[in-house]
Amino acid sequence: MRKVAQQLIVLTVAAMWASTGIADELVIGDGSEIRIPIRHDGTGRYAEEFDQDPKRHDQHAFAVEGKVSWRAQRWKDLAFEGSRVLYKVVCSRQVTTLTLSFAFWGSEGTEAVVWASPDGTDWEEVFSYVPAEMGTSVRLRRTLDLSNYLSPETHAVFVRMGTREAWGLLYGFSLAALPQTGPKTPAYRPGPAPRAGAVRYGFGQTSPDESALKFIRKAGINVFHWPNPLQNQGEIPERALFNARIADAREAIAAVHAQGAAALLELSPCSGGGNADKRTQLFDFCDRRWKDYGDYFGSAPEDALSMTQRDADGTPRRYRHGDQQGYHLCVNSPSVRQYTMGLIRMGLEAGADGNVIEGLRVETGNCYCEWCRFRFIEWLGNTYGAVDLKTKLGITDVRSVVPPTKPDAPLRVAWRGFAAWSLADFIDAMKSYGESLNPNYILTARFGLPNGEPFSSLRSRALDLEQWSASQDVVFAESRYGTGPRTEAGVRVSNSSEYRYLAAASRGKAFTFLEPAPATDSPRGRSALARLAIAESVASGGSRPCNGLAPEAQRATAAYHAFLKRRESVLTRLRPWSPVRIWASLQQAYHRVATFPMPCSRYLADRHIPHLMITDRDILEDDLGQVEALILPTVRIVSSRQLQALRRLTERGLGLILIGPCATHDEWGNVRDESWISRALAVEGTWPGEPRRIDVGRGRLAYLPGVPLPEAANAGLPEEGKAGLRDLAPSIAHVSRRSLPAATDPTANVEISIAYDGGNTLLVHVVNYGVGLDGAVEAETALPIKVRLPKGKSVKRAVFVSPDEDTPSHWLPFTVLTPGPARYVEAVIPGLDVYGQIEYELSDEKPIWDRLPVLQVAQEGSAAPGGEVILRLALSRRLAAGWRVEGPEGWTFRFERMEAGETRCIAGVPADATTGRHPLDLAVGNRGMGTLTDRTWVRIEAPLALELSAPPHLDTASRRTRVQAMIRSQLREPMKAEMTVTLPAGWPAPSPIRNLTILPGRATPVGIWVQNPRDVRPGTYAMGIQLTPAGQSPLHANVDLHVLDEFAAIVCPELREELTVDGALHEPCWQAAATTSAFVRSDGGSAACQQTQAWAAYDSATLYIAINCAEHDPAAIVARQDSDGGDMSCDDSIQILLDRGHGHQTFRQFVVNAVGAKQPAEGWEAVTRRTESGWTTEIAIPLPVPPEPGDMWGLNVVRNRPQRSNSPAEHTTWAPIEGTVQQPRHFRHLVFAR
Repeated sequence: MRKVAQQLIVLTVAAMWASTGIADELVIGDGSEIRIPIRHDGTGRYAEEFDQDPKRHDQHAFAVEGKVSWRAQRWKDLAFEGSRVLYKVVCSRQVTTLTLSFAFWGSEGTEAVVWASPDGTDWEEVFSYVPAEMGTSVRLRRTLDLSNYLSPETHAVFVRMGTREAWGLLYGFSLAALPQTGPKTPAYRPGPAPRAGAVRYGFGQTSPDESALKFIRKAGINVFHWPNPLQNQGEIPERALFNARIADAREAIAAVHAQGAAALLELSPCSGGGNADKRTQLFDFCDRRWKDYGDYFGSAPEDALSMTQRDADGTPRRYRHGDQQGYHLCVNSPSVRQYTMGLIRMGLEAGADGNVIEGLRVETGNCYCEWCRFRFIEWLGNTYGAVDLKTKLGITDVRSVVPPTKPDAPLRVAWRGFAAWSLADFIDAMKSYGESLNPNYILTARFGLPNGEPFSSLRSRALDLEQWSASQDVVFAESRYGTGPRTEAGVRVSNSSEYRYLAAASRGKAFTFLEPAPATDSPRGRSALARLAIAESVASGGSRPCNGLAPEAQRATAAYHAFLKRRESVLTRLRPWSPVRIWASLQQAYHRVATFPMPCSRYLADRHIPHLMITDRDILEDDLGQVEALILPTVRIVSSRQLQALRRLTERGLGLILIGPCATHDEWGNVRDESWISRALAVEGTWPGEPRRIDVGRGRLAYLPGVPLPEAANAGLPEEGKAGLRDLAPSIAHVSRRSLPAATDPTANVEISIAYDGGNTLLVHVVNYGVGLDGAVEAETALPIKVRLPKGKSVKRAVFVSPDEDTPSHWLPFTVLTPGPARYVEAVIPGLDVYGQIEYELSDEKPIWDRLPVLQVAQEGSAAPGGEVILRLALSRRLAAGWRVEGPEGWTFRFERMEAGETRCIAGVPADATTGRHPLDLAVGNRGMGTLTDRTWVRIEAPLALELSAPPHLDTASRRTRVQAMIRSQLREPMKAEMTVTLPAGWPAPSPIRNLTILPGRATPVGIWVQNPRDVRPGTYAMGIQLTPAGQSPLHANVDLHVLDEFAAIVCPELREELTVDGALHEPCWQAAATTSAFVRSDGGSAACQQTQAWAAYDSATLYIAINCAEHDPAAIVARQDSDGGDMSCDDSIQILLDRGHGHQTFRQFVVNAVGAKQPAEGWEAVTRRTESGWTTEIAIPLPVPPEPGDMWGLNVVRNRPQRSNSPAEHTTWAPIEGTVQQPRHFRHLVFAR
């Protein structure tokens, strides 16, 4: 034993190998860090020490097993391949934390890993690191809290260090032990809910156990909720047993408080479990035990069925979720309200701080129970004046009103409004009651965003978050499973558009959004995806709740939360900021009219344009703040007051951008003959099919023609959508009279958002979405970020902070630019892993003259070393001015005067220029306006690049799959090349492609047909190609080919004759046997009672789909919605879900019901027919680009059968998907035939 220090704490460290059993023991005192230089030469003997300098002990190598090699340095290093070193650390009972520090050097792809275990058998990965490039030596420092791994019997922990497979080197291992000094987190003190920017939310599916409590403490969770232990869908015990439940609840709540978190209990007021006939659950409680709880719930209802929601014919509404079944309860029922308030009081008496209302909804968007019928009359009288009731709704005596049942009834919109108000009124009543018992009562309600937008939730369940948020302390929303952010198959999945809507609807309150991460088997993936999800939420001004996280994700969450807590003073002071806003109008959903704020938001995010959303209420505010450009994404329903406000704001200087027809209807849904907008655009009947720009007072108006868009765009836009919005960014610059609010490299896979406190702090959030399911992160290096400064501000200093960096913060050099009547600041982030913040300290500066022109620059393409890049330079107003462009050493510039005042700059790229980003500084000026400055970045590409892509699955049915090679050329001249293909042994190899012409300055696609063996087994197979240009070295590309256990597809033949879309399936192409297998129920996978068949065919312009829906009782078919664009979730209907390219990320949805009503209303055809055995439909979907033979799309066909009087509802799907069917990764296939 070697004595290092003698004080309080003893650690026994044993370095063990299978062959040697070497050990070294030391004593650590006073909590200081102690270096442990253990030597091993690979043979079981200690190696001699070269370096005796104690200051360099962190440079000493330590013992490893496996291959050993020596390098000539002052100290000995040990190289190894896939090796491990194992330490057993025995601690005294006071030790709680071990600090592990080491340095790493390794080859490309090497991964350093640390594992921990309480017994040396059940290992868990606690840390991993992959260097950015080969030969990277990085000083890492991490605090790894190993208390979870300390054995309670031996108080020992086993630590294993090493690499995963590849060659690498670890050195400078050190440990530090810290004695226990009491709990780090103070116990929770009752008070108001945390402010926006300070919420760290968590929840569990059961009462928190020891593991959950540890995570609450480590992750700094300050709000935590779990299911109410006092009640579960009506299952409340005998009163004699209730005190035991209260005691258990009180103990759990106190334990959560001890970790520093507020404790909230779930309530489910709209779900009553049980069977009315068998008198189970809620019915049993009402019959036998409600009277025992009269002090909480008041008088019992005569029958629990009186609490249920009802269809128009009075039928109680039932639900079934797997094994659970019951009834939807109505929030207007007095018994439901009494029952909920009793549960609130129970929880508060047990010590809870508040409640989470779960499952709040009006199923199908309306309820016809006696309570709703009565309250609807009351609501009408309180909401509308007598004149509006008579002139707009045709009501002279409100007492005689009967709720509407037809979709086109005059009262239909008011009926929907009442349903949404009922839920908001219920939340407000529960909040008021809770506050009467506890002034600091905290209330939230889970709001569903399952489809990536808020409109379908309002249409189908009457959920209006903008009303809910008024009575909530923390707004809680959730999406469907697997929507967590990442990049998969080259597609970025982002939820930032939902976050922007939530920020607008929450109106400054704290909000949290659950978008569950996709499944991954990779520990690194779970960690990296957790970091990205938190980064996405914080960058949008929200937070992400934690639930059911794997250990790797828990550690990543704890680390990020620790960073956010340190930044809390900044995050709570600043609010999201941007001069660009999108109107997210929920009043469109009340009228069943489509609007598209989400895809517009995604389009701007893809172009790195920070922006925010505003709601219907915001339009009526006299001042929208520093808003320069307001986008109306097909907002047809605009009230008279809103229309007047828009005109007033535009005449004062607001820039207005219309996408498609806007303000065509008033708030009652009546068509306007004209509006100031239509007059300004000179609309005569049909809205223009081309863009228009006009001035309105001091403001500007830009119009873009309507374009087919999905309502949600988490995984991006279809190509036709992108093409239709290509003028959106230039229109923003035009109407705002300024450059865009931010810019970076167009190829960077990042999103940028800005927060501002209205004073002298500006915060720029940068989120890197280049995170794969396997945890691989495509880090950004030397990333330039340019952002607009608030008016009258300049920059004093800039600092970059990131939870991913070892150094907490560092100063950034920056450049202030003046490309027009606004200042910009640009800084370059040296390296960005997942998330970083640039914090600018601002200073007051004299505002720039508002009438300055704007420097405009556009780059044409990219170039290779030795090539040229074209810059198109102009001013927003024609002025005589001189241009200057400067770049890195060796670049040359020449200028050409063009028409319309434009200047063309030809930038010559040096032959030795490196690939990547290169800055070019621009200046233009004259004596009158002075000098405008800006900076643009040019990307230099390799002269030739080769890519190879394959469908996600091979077509093993036809055994022929088309794989796509893409050759990207920056060459100036055409070139000949030869391409060869390599496939697994036993696979037929295609012949080499000779005399292949590579076109200059463009991408050349090459289709390759792959034929798989007949007996191919499920699995992954490698394919490679080699491209050999004439006289040059070959290029290589590889791709994995995936074979499924079962490949199901509809073969889509090319039509040779004309097809009439009439709903009658008489054409020859529909007479072949359907290739769709049996449809299954989406709630469990059992076969559908009523089956469905599907066929497909195509020509050069159209995809045709035919559906036959069998129905044993055609007379019972339900089709309430008879106009296009409405909600058909309660009708007999068919959904077609198409994933073009089958990238598993994005899809388009087409819905048609049994009478031919369509959603979306425009851009496709559908005709239906009733038959003696059911109903049929023929669908025609335009094809913007004709498909190639062998193209494979993702496809699912979904059928909805609502409840009949003699049979329950049935939701069935061709692809066997449980839960939401909108999961493109599980779609089946549509294969275009030759």
